[in-house]
Amino acid sequence: LGMATLITEGLGVDGRALAKKESEFRIGRGGEGPRDLFSREARREEHGKGNVLLRATLRKEGERLAERIHFPETYAAMAFRAASPSFEWMELPEDGETHRYRATLTAPETLAGVFIRPRDEHVPPLPFSDNAFTLVKGAVKEVELVSPISLAAEELRVECYNAYRDKDGGSR
Repeated sequence: LGMATLITEGLGVDGRALAKKESEFRIGRGGEGPRDLFSREARREEHGKGNVLLRATLRKEGERLAERIHFPETYAAMAFRAASPSFEWMELPEDGETHRYRATLTAPETLAGVFIRPRDEHVPPLPFSDNAFTLVKGAVKEVELVSPISLAAEELRVECYNAYRDKDGGSR
């Protein structure tokens, strides 16, 4: 499978870049990446508990192969602000008997556990191309849906962990 570049970043919950490291990564068995960008103790001492998240991105020839965001603290301990993403819904050209859609979500703050679901509890879960993800402040993410049923934006609900935080940052 070859070599790729592993980019490991320490980011503030506010979206600021705090640290970054790039290294070569062998794809396949035995691939090793950096274990720690900086220690948990250093993160807490310098930036405060719950203010740092880690992002690892694997790229090969400019293409993003994978990305993972890790919260070194529990969601409840993270300094998330109460917020929800902006949401745009667009119907794409139909593909035979199915309806195709694209949702574009933009994060005003770092958002954890973003999830799109039908408002009607009788509608089964929908097969989005990605769901239950994290968005760093300022990030834009597009997800697609192929569905046998027609859906309007008003029939969907976008939820995230941050929506359950009060104005002071505590859980409700």
